Amino acid sequence: MRPGEMGIIVLCATALAVVALTQFPSPSDAPVPRAEALVQSDLPTIDTDGPVTLYVIYCSRCHGSPENAYPSSRGHRRNDELKQIIREMAATRAMVSIDEQRVGELFEMHNAMFDRTPYVWIDRSQTDVIAGEVIPGTTVRAGKYLANMDEQHFVLPKTDAKVILTRSRESLAVGAPVK
Repeated sequence: MRPGEMGIIVLCATALAVVALTQFPSPSDAPVPRAEALVQSDLPTIDTDGPVTLYVIYCSRCHGSPENAYPSSRGHRRNDELKQIIREMAATRAMVSIDEQRVGELFEMHNAMFDRTPYVWIDRSQTDVIAGEVIPGTTVRAGKYLANMDEQHFVLPKTDAKVILTRSRESLAVGAPVK
């Protein structure tokens, strides 16, 4: 090669590369189909009356919001003593009557609050959608769907997929809801 020919070759190769990139997009520029969750905007907002709502209305004013309550309670009471405290607080401080099923739901919710883990309550009265309550800050998915959230309430289209909850980097899979 004569002096200067190498520079011309590099210049031509660079020009060809620029033309090729502008005229023929690379495969990496093509839209990539992703398994992104779909949010269904046509779903109704459903106000439920589950344990999270009960806690928000009657307990959070003293104990804090469900996502931030009991900050130093890991390993807190996990037995019948906690259930008895729930019964007493409901009857005295909150002045609300709750049955044993609700005591059990509140017990499970408190354990999730103590551990900063996911908790879900599914409203079985809903037949056209999957609706329920979670501790705020929880994401709820089922198959390809991401739940519509309104504070602690969520709504998903009816699906056979498992409901996946994620809170504080911990996930919980719940079996497919009743059809």
